[in-house]
Amino acid sequence: MAATRHPVRIAAGLVVLLGVALAAAAVSGVFRPPRPSLTPAQIAEQKAIRATKRLLAQQAKVVRAADALVAVTLPQQSSRLSAAPAIPANLFATPLAPVEVLGYVPYWEAPDLTAADFVDTSVLAIYGVEVARNGGFLESGPGWAYYADTGYRALTAAAHSAGDRVLFTVATTDERVISNLTHNPAPTSARLAAAMADAVTSGGFDGVDIDIEGASHADRAGFVSFVADFVSALRHDGMHKMVVLNCYPQSAGSSTDFFDVAKLAPLVNQIFVMDYDMEQDANSSANAPLTNGDLGLSDVLSLIQYRRVVPASKLVLGIPFYGVDFTTMTGKPGSLTLTESPTVVTYSTIAAAGGTPLWDPGSQTVWTRFQEGAKWHETWFDDPVSVALKRALASEFHLAGVGAWALGFEGNATVMLEALDGGSPPKRVSVTSR
Repeated sequence: MAATRHPVRIAAGLVVLLGVALAAAAVSGVFRPPRPSLTPAQIAEQKAIRATKRLLAQQAKVVRAADALVAVTLPQQSSRLSAAPAIPANLFATPLAPVEVLGYVPYWEAPDLTAADFVDTSVLAIYGVEVARNGGFLESGPGWAYYADTGYRALTAAAHSAGDRVLFTVATTDERVISNLTHNPAPTSARLAAAMADAVTSGGFDGVDIDIEGASHADRAGFVSFVADFVSALRHDGMHKMVVLNCYPQSAGSSTDFFDVAKLAPLVNQIFVMDYDMEQDANSSANAPLTNGDLGLSDVLSLIQYRRVVPASKLVLGIPFYGVDFTTMTGKPGSLTLTESPTVVTYSTIAAAGGTPLWDPGSQTVWTRFQEGAKWHETWFDDPVSVALKRALASEFHLAGVGAWALGFEGNATVMLEALDGGSPPKRVSVTSR
């Protein structure tokens, strides 16, 4: 039987063919539908949204990998209060590859260091002396008195016996001092280098830690010049040893921060990222959040930013052995605060208080709460589990190491130090390599 042609079907077929042809033309570039014009502000907004999505995805990926390294089941997001995980006998599923473990030793904690402080670290940074306006040592105050009396020689000898290197920390947060250093980098750096070279030689130190914490963008370029001149002067004086620079968590991601990380990194051996003091004063919050769903300050975000401008082999992740206590309006997590800023509390003090530790899935840190009269208090801190997560995070980023401010703050909780190690002895540099 012969096929019958129907005009309606033929017309429909032509429409389909025309649609296919138009689609092919669009793909080949012959035909393009009109595109809406976007303003520069809209284009910038779209780029920011895409960048945020990428960062969130990267954050989630890194955190999943770090969580998998820790032998703890973590509470997930919940509207209810979650108890903090119990601390297991073994914090890690398998031992992590060894990294350097740096422990800061404030002068007031130096007499009370224990064997564990030496065994579970590979570098000690003795804190230290203050910088004077002319660049020399500020020869006053308890830090100077302790140094002048002891020179830290006994502590350095004990550390060397344990196989640890020891750095001498020079510090200041005085804006007048910092302004003079950065506006007159050549003479002030030369004076500081001479004083440090003498201290390092006489005390048997293995290097220098620079903890000069400024706040003004106006001092940014001058500080780079100061550090460059200071390190150059140290090398000229024959001190070819380790130089560590301490920087803020946000420094690598900001063009207006005091620290110009991209220019400072090539001048020093390592950068210690002070990934703490990241809390929000207006509401109770973690001082060292591992993550932040709003892409505010956190360990993950700061390390992503640092890795863009500094080799991982130069980075040391700073972890706090202390917490922050807020006076709050209520006992709900994240409550508004009643004071201008929180109070710093050591881990040993928090543990001794005996409060019930609660887990915050958003920051992956611990907090506790209590009432004092009519007022609530919320204390946010790191415990061995959250420290272990940070140690795992450092492994995921292939960092040179981790470090703690500060030894002694953990009290008798040696498990805090063990969490820093990652289940392996810390990576040490042999005596002959110092």
